[in-house]
Amino acid sequence: MSTEEHDGTATPKVLVLGPGRFLADILTIGNAACGLAAIYFALLPYYFATGGFLLLAMLFDGLDGAAARRFGSWHSRGHQVDTAADVVTMATAPAVLAWSAVTRIAPDLLLLATVAAVAYAAFALTRLFNFVLKGYKMDKFSGLPSPGGMLMVLLLVFLFGPTPFLTSQPVLMAVLVIALSPLMILPVAYPKVRGRWALPTAIAGLAVGVPAILTYLSTLSYDSFYVKAGAVVALAYFLGYALYGPATALATRLRSTDSTG
Repeated sequence: MSTEEHDGTATPKVLVLGPGRFLADILTIGNAACGLAAIYFALLPYYFATGGFLLLAMLFDGLDGAAARRFGSWHSRGHQVDTAADVVTMATAPAVLAWSAVTRIAPDLLLLATVAAVAYAAFALTRLFNFVLKGYKMDKFSGLPSPGGMLMVLLLVFLFGPTPFLTSQPVLMAVLVIALSPLMILPVAYPKVRGRWALPTAIAGLAVGVPAILTYLSTLSYDSFYVKAGAVVALAYFLGYALYGPATALATRLRSTDSTG
């Protein structure tokens, strides 16, 4: 998942020379711009474009931290700039998408849609607030990273929204958004990609993510096999990552109990 930061250390590396020092901020601006575009298309509504821009935003959000660690930055506020972009892309845009999708199917569910949107936004903003205060200094994420929360909403809209892969279920969609959003603030550790795994992960993300996004944007139908297959892969990825933190914490607790017992 995304690093949610420019640099994961308490004292970010700053380089004065070289054009690469601007790359992280350019990617962060791209993340925020995609979030604004996603909000616009969610309100039209045009969920096809909304999903494409959110996936592209997640790619930018994953690359800005890698760029900062590789090339440095011209300032030492990378985690704050990145969090400001994430407020738009990872908190506001998914909340608007959830509200729009529910009310598009069932206008009479305005209250439930509003509760789901507010609940998601509140948990996402709480997570981002905690991250900018202290989370960027830690070796692991605490709680499901906000890009995971964004992907969760996007997948629920794919599966149960106005043009569903499964069946149109606005109540189920809203309830799942409300029920799963607290994952973002649970005190459970999720790994950050660092060291020898950083470069292979970035390459894999580009090799898989860019063609997937281009295919998604160029396939003008929800009936496409490739789009449905992509949704299944994305759902499996999300569930695997979402369960990784709790499963690891439980395994550690069990090992600790066995060693002390």
